[in-house]
Amino acid sequence: MTLTLDQLRKLAELNMDRKHYEVYLYLIEPNIKSMLEDYLKGWQNLETTVLRLVMKTKGAYKTSLEVVFSEEDNKERFEDRVDISIYNKVAKMDFYQKIKYLHEKEILGNSTFALLDFLRKRRNKIHGYEPAFSEIEREAFSLAHSIIMWFTIINSDSSLSVQERNRILQMSEIQTSNILNKLKEILSKPMN
Repeated sequence: MTLTLDQLRKLAELNMDRKHYEVYLYLIEPNIKSMLEDYLKGWQNLETTVLRLVMKTKGAYKTSLEVVFSEEDNKERFEDRVDISIYNKVAKMDFYQKIKYLHEKEILGNSTFALLDFLRKRRNKIHGYEPAFSEIEREAFSLAHSIIMWFTIINSDSSLSVQERNRILQMSEIQTSNILNKLKEILSKPMN
């Protein structure tokens, strides 16, 4: 069972006297809120970076400025910097479609694609019967984000030679393969 912050507050109000409820409101609830906001930060950062990489690859950005809009943003204000039609098409793609696209364009290698797909499947378990992630999974989301940042840098730095770019990609593929194998081994074991 997953509780929202509002439900938790109502439970606290029902089960605490006034003095302890105020302690909850001013000391405990802000910490709970902060923990909830940070819970999937690694995954959210990973999704945003993959989105930016696809946007850049598809030519959505007209300048070096990489914009990611929220639902409330007025995209038309940035038409001089972003091709809105491309942006909207990419924004509608799910995570798998984005990483598959990057893999097909040879921006992501086989191991990196496999790691991101593995983590996508782990992330999607939140919709099933296991609503919590292990600390290892949450760390893996952040680690995958740091790996994807290298691909962003490689694709942004025009001063890299083809040989330098390929060497970095090969090294990252080896590291990514090792990480994926280790994750599969750790996560296949029952947690005590």
